[in-house]
Amino acid sequence: MVNIRIAYCLTVHTRPEQVGRLLDRIGDADDHYYVDVFNKGLEDKWLQVLDRPAYDIEKVFKYSNGWGSFKLVQATLDAMEHFRDKPYDYFINLSGQCYPLRPIEQIKQRLAAENGKSFVEYEPFPRPRWSDEKGGYRRLERIYFRPFRHANMWSVPRIRKIPLGMRPYGGSQWFCLHKAHVEYVLSFLEEHPEVVSFYKRSLIPDEMFFQTILMNSEVRDEIVNDNKRYTDWSKKCTPLPAVLLSEDVPRLERCNKFFARKFDMLLDSKVLDILDVRSLSRETAIDDDDGRHDGGGGGKRVIVRTVS
Repeated sequence: MVNIRIAYCLTVHTRPEQVGRLLDRIGDADDHYYVDVFNKGLEDKWLQVLDRPAYDIEKVFKYSNGWGSFKLVQATLDAMEHFRDKPYDYFINLSGQCYPLRPIEQIKQRLAAENGKSFVEYEPFPRPRWSDEKGGYRRLERIYFRPFRHANMWSVPRIRKIPLGMRPYGGSQWFCLHKAHVEYVLSFLEEHPEVVSFYKRSLIPDEMFFQTILMNSEVRDEIVNDNKRYTDWSKKCTPLPAVLLSEDVPRLERCNKFFARKFDMLLDSKVLDILDVRSLSRETAIDDDDGRHDGGGGGKRVIVRTVS
């Protein structure tokens, strides 16, 4: 067994049963879990899924309608702060439509071999992929806000400059951060609250915030430009990334990633069944390599914070 502990932050908004299945797969008594439900209208359904005897669960129903705003960043920062005094090695954030592509023990083995490196997708501005947004600069230069609770984001044209002369970076909002780098982010923000204030008026800050802080820091050489997630942006569908189906399994097996997204049990639950079977066979191989089996039968423990 590998002595690596993971602190998971799950931001979820749909498919409670699928989130329960994800928790079953990643559950480990040595790890910690923080689940933030971005859907205040389905509390009863979420309680049915999360309040199970096998788990020790607290729940967050703190935010709603988070797309495009700072709420997803804040939920991640809330989780980081929650875990600050807990024993863990890596912080991994997931959506409710993520799913592991290999056994968690194998993921921990890979992380243990990385000597404290973190895994984040990053690219300096201007990003070619965001060419219709001036390479990403339009997300920062204008002032964005939501005029009322369920409205779309509005913006005011105004040229703004990022604080501290930092060069902006962008990339996927999903990552694997070593605890030392999580602590760096939290300490940096304590010293520079103006960075939070600036990004609160940007568009889709969760795809820029952490990359910009880390890649303008002294720890940038410890950040690997790979977030260990498989997503498919190649299909012509809306919304992207594409929902992954059973036909995608060969690509998932070849991708050498830890997790993939997004999955939807209502469209194709068989793909998760296939991944479970493949993962079980790998777990057996890991046990054989260890030459021993854990006979303790330790239960899975999920900690999810409640905010009243």
